[in-house]
Amino acid sequence: MSWRERLFGPKRLRIDPFTLAEPWRRLVQDALAADTQFREAVGRTRAGPLRDRLADIGQRVSTGVGECWRVGQAGHALSRARSRIDLAGLQRELADLHPAADPTASATSVSIQARIDTAKRMDLTIAETRDHLRLLNARLDEAVTRAIELSVSTATGDELSSVGADLASITSEVEALRQGLEAVQQLGTGE
Repeated sequence: MSWRERLFGPKRLRIDPFTLAEPWRRLVQDALAADTQFREAVGRTRAGPLRDRLADIGQRVSTGVGECWRVGQAGHALSRARSRIDLAGLQRELADLHPAADPTASATSVSIQARIDTAKRMDLTIAETRDHLRLLNARLDEAVTRAIELSVSTATGDELSSVGADLASITSEVEALRQGLEAVQQLGTGE
């Protein structure tokens, strides 16, 4: 077993941000960069208790990055689904109807409006997810930077525990974000 496997556990999840469209690609790349930066810092840390504690924290970083990847995939899928809805075309079609004069036009108007409302909800979900993932990436970068700082200092157990707790919180939030997106996708597919 290599030192990397001893420090960072079994082989990592295969993450390919280039399978995602923007902004998801950039967000996943940012999380991967934080993970790489952290791993390099741990690799430069002298063997001993500090390095062992950092390696434990590295597991949380990797878990967080994996969750970012899953959120990126779900966000990408939602964005692709949304791109198949021609909002401008639906709005033009709705404007051309005269529902007061025709009951069929009225029912058509309700149906078109429902599709417009769906597209707007999807837009809102995409924007909120992107913004939340951007915030979580910034917090991940902050925690990794603190861990790097501690790796070259005489860190106390409390300081390392604080970084570990922050990373656990970030990972939990990213996981909740992913679960929320998956629930939205299941609603959309009727599963």
